[in-house]
Amino acid sequence: HIDVDIKHYTTFISGYCLQGKPDVAYSTFKEMEENGLKPDVVAYNVLLAGLFRNRRDCEAVDLLSYMDSQGVKANSTTHKITIEGLCSAGKVEDAEAYFNSRKDEGVEIYTAMVNGYCQAGLIEKSYERQAGLIEKSYELFCEISNQGDIAKEGSGFKQLSKDMEIRGIKPDVITYTVLLDEGLKQFYYGRRKGKDAKYNVLTIWGDMKQMGISPDVVTYTVMIDGHMKIHNLENAIIFFKEMIALRLEPDIS
Repeated sequence: HIDVDIKHYTTFISGYCLQGKPDVAYSTFKEMEENGLKPDVVAYNVLLAGLFRNRRDCEAVDLLSYMDSQGVKANSTTHKITIEGLCSAGKVEDAEAYFNSRKDEGVEIYTAMVNGYCQAGLIEKSYERQAGLIEKSYELFCEISNQGDIAKEGSGFKQLSKDMEIRGIKPDVITYTVLLDEGLKQFYYGRRKGKDAKYNVLTIWGDMKQMGISPDVVTYTVMIDGHMKIHNLENAIIFFKEMIALRLEPDIS
């Protein structure tokens, strides 16, 4: 006799969804509840993604409401699945309404909305939302860096990463690229003063490297272009030479 737990049921649900059997997946979900097991957020997310994938968006939305009624808190993965799923189903306005009701929960929901617009073919809106993503990332970065004197801590970059993840931001090359881009723009427009200047772009760059995150060609392009705009040609050349040494070339095709 094998005791079936939540993880087993979640695996079954995922498999049925991948096979194009959302009804069986949903029945398995209900069976789990009938057997006295309370589905966790992972189980809900798996079924939610499966319903959207199989074009059962109305049932997916109903599942969200049921999830909330059961006291299961949605996470960043839930938001991503919902926004991108609604956009793929052509329900962009519903996705926007969902985004607007939760946009203060972290940067990842902005990324989901950008991806959703792209899936719906709304490239212009995607660019507009990306600007909000950059601004939100930088605001959170400054807020975190100004809480306590992180710059004086020996493991400052580790603490920063931990704090970012707590706030729903999983630092990666994209996160750091948008932070660097906004930081350079702040210098360019002369808006960085006082505490906001504590974490300058070179500090952000150093933290990224220490985190083991490798800058890509987009990151280098941001650094080169940004330093040229603030008339720091010396640094622009340094970053250009470093990019070439790493054999990173801009895609101009």
